[in-house]
Amino acid sequence: MREETRHAPGATCADAPAPEGCRESSASLFQAIRETILHALSQHERLLVVLWYVERMSSREIAEVLDLTDQQVRRTHARIVERLREAITPAAA
Repeated sequence: MREETRHAPGATCADAPAPEGCRESSASLFQAIRETILHALSQHERLLVVLWYVERMSSREIAEVLDLTDQQVRRTHARIVERLREAITPAAA
């Protein structure tokens, strides 16, 4: 069973501090991911990210909250991860 890690209501990705002890490159990567989440994802997609990674909910729990099927949640999550990966990966020179 997942550890209960709940955050303040209304907390968003923008409120998340950079991880402690990060090297500069890790901190800049974290910032790039946060900026991508804020600007490249829809509100619905951001909510899914918060529920998955911040609230640590399962895909089934998220499906109930968002009134989707478990499969829709997992597919949407996979698309979000791919978009984030593309956004933070430097283009081949």
